[in-house]
Amino acid sequence: MTPASRRHILLLLLLIPVGTAMAQTSASHRVVVGIEPITVMAISGDPMPLFGVLEPGRTTTVQDATTYYNLTTNVDRVHLEARLEEPLPPGVQLQLWVESSIGSSLGGVRLDDSTRPRRLINNMRRGLENGRRIEYTLVVDPDAGAIPFQSRLVTLSLVNPETGYRQELQQVLQFSVQAPETGTGATN
Repeated sequence: MTPASRRHILLLLLLIPVGTAMAQTSASHRVVVGIEPITVMAISGDPMPLFGVLEPGRTTTVQDATTYYNLTTNVDRVHLEARLEEPLPPGVQLQLWVESSIGSSLGGVRLDDSTRPRRLINNMRRGLENGRRIEYTLVVDPDAGAIPFQSRLVTLSLVNPETGYRQELQQVLQFSVQAPETGTGATN
C-alpha cells in the first residue's frame, strides 16, 4: 500500500463516524409565524392659511378642507386624536372634522382652549383609509377683535391602545382676522 492510499483510507475512516453520528441525530424545529401590529398614517401637508375679516355683531368663520390623510391598520379599536401645542387667543375656536370609513368620526371637535388630546375618531377597525379629508374651521367671536397673523402646531396622534403605540404627525395652522374697514370710502 502506498502512502497516498493510506492517507485516503485514514481520511475515509475519520469521516465515517461523523457521517454515522450525523445520520443518527434528529433535530426538531419550532416555527412560530406571527403578524406584528401595524398602525401607520400619512398626511398630505398643512392646511391653507385661514384669513378672515370681522363683521360687526357677526361670528366670522373660515374653513379649509385641502388636507387629506391615509391610514393602514391591522388592529381593532385604534383611535385618532388631536391637540394644540398652545391655546388659541380668547374668542377663537378651532374645530376639526375628520372623515372615516373604518371608525366613528366625532364630528366638529373643538381644540381651542386646551392642549390636552381630543378624540377625533373612535373604534377604528382593521382596514385602510385613503384620501380621507381633514377639515379645519376657525370660528371667531365678534368681540375677539383683530387677530394678527400667527400659527399653531396641531399634533395628530394615531393611537393603538393594545400596545400603547402612538404615531404623531404635526401640521402647522396659520391664521389671522382683520378688523372691518371703517372708512366711508369718499374722497375729494
